[in-house]
Amino acid sequence: SAWPRDVYRVRIKARKGGNTSGWAVSEEFGSGICKVMIQGRPEIYGRIQQAVDAAVSNDVIVVSDGVYNEGVRGPGIFSEEGLLIPKPMVIRGGWNGDFTAQTGETVVRNTSANGVGITVTGGGISEFGKGTIIEGLTVAGCDEYGVYFIAEPSDGSRPGVGLILRNCVVAGNGSSGICLWKHTDWVLSDVVESCTIVGNGGHGVHTYAE
Repeated sequence: SAWPRDVYRVRIKARKGGNTSGWAVSEEFGSGICKVMIQGRPEIYGRIQQAVDAAVSNDVIVVSDGVYNEGVRGPGIFSEEGLLIPKPMVIRGGWNGDFTAQTGETVVRNTSANGVGITVTGGGISEFGKGTIIEGLTVAGCDEYGVYFIAEPSDGSRPGVGLILRNCVVAGNGSSGICLWKHTDWVLSDVVESCTIVGNGGHGVHTYAE
C-alpha cells in the first residue's frame, strides 16, 4: 500500500472557541517597535513584506516585537494575501529592538475583507531541506486563514516549497488556523511543531489536496 504523502510532526495546543479578545484588529500599518532586518545586511525595514521582497532565496529575516498589519499595501490599498512569501526563506519573530534577544511578541494581522495572515507559495526547495521556515510569530484576527500554504511548482517539473511552522500562535482567525494545500501527486513533508492554535472559526490545521 502507498505511504501517506505528507508527514506532520505536530505538538499543538488547540481548541475551537475560547477567549480571543486580546487580538483586536486595526486598520493601521502596525504598532510597536516594528523593525525588520535581513541577516547580513544593514537595512532596516518597517514592514515584513518589504524585507521579504528585498530578500533572496534562503535569506534569514528577523522581526522585532510589534503588530504588523501586512494586509495594508498603502493608504486605502489592501491585499487578501496578507504577508506573501513567494520564495524559500527563514522568518524569525519576537526579537527586541536591537535584535539581541527573542523576548517580545511579533503579531501579524490582516484587516482586509477575506484576508489571510500569511500566504506561502511556491519557489523551490531551500538548502534547509524545506522551502520556508516560520518561527516565533503570532498570526491573529484575520477574516480567513491565519496561515495558508499553497504548494505550487517552481519550474513545472518538481514541487514548490515545503513549510515548517514552529513556536507560533495562530489565534482568532475567521476560518481555519492553518491550511496546507498541494497536488495529490507531490511528495511534501510539512511540519507544524510546538504551536498554539486556538479560537479559530474552522479547523485548527486543515489539509487537502487536488
